[in-house]
Amino acid sequence: VEERGGYEAMREEEEDAAAKEEREKGRWFDIGTRQFLLTYLMFAAVTGPGLMFINSVASMGRSLFGPVGDESVAEWERYKTGLVSTLSLCNFLGRVLMGLASDGALHFFAIPRRVCILVAVSCMTFAQLLPILFVSKGPLFFATVVTGLSYGATFSIYASFLSDAFGSKNYALNWGVTTTAAGVMGTVCGIIFGRVYDSQADQEGYCYGAGCYRAAFLITFGLLVVLGIAPGILLMIGGVRNGRW
Repeated sequence: VEERGGYEAMREEEEDAAAKEEREKGRWFDIGTRQFLLTYLMFAAVTGPGLMFINSVASMGRSLFGPVGDESVAEWERYKTGLVSTLSLCNFLGRVLMGLASDGALHFFAIPRRVCILVAVSCMTFAQLLPILFVSKGPLFFATVVTGLSYGATFSIYASFLSDAFGSKNYALNWGVTTTAAGVMGTVCGIIFGRVYDSQADQEGYCYGAGCYRAAFLITFGLLVVLGIAPGILLMIGGVRNGRW
């Protein structure tokens, strides 16, 4: 009886300590940790260029397709529809495949989800180079595939990562704050693309060739290296990611 009473008292003390810790942490505690801030930067670095590509893929296709006349209208519409459809399909596949891959990596090989985040960031970084290198309309589909897969994979992995890393207590707040990065960086990258394209366009607003947007992707490539790859490497180091700023 005494042993049982001592055990129950110990359990009560542990529960009281846990409750006190939760009160001291507060609702915003997770957002001030190094791990959250590093992953926030990485999310911004991926979603910004991803949204820029999604919103501008038709303009890029038009630049590579060339002037559209009466005889080429139907071909242009098929090409544009193909780009948009490919992007949507790969976005969907990226979400499903990364979900399966990250679960398998974690449960069968003990590979943490932060490694999968770095893979998605690396793929998006690679995707920024493709519009710079490709100067014809056909290969743009490859850039569309890589971008769609990377963008979809990012949204898939982040939801589960936040749950694993910080638990479910403040999950909605953590996820809500994380998604603000997409809005902010998506707007910034969209402005960058618009300024670059408009500076190359003619009086009618058209521009032809990869030079119309190449500078924009050089900028987003640099952003991904600084805000995506670098924080991703730091995230792998326990001494860096643990603790608060």
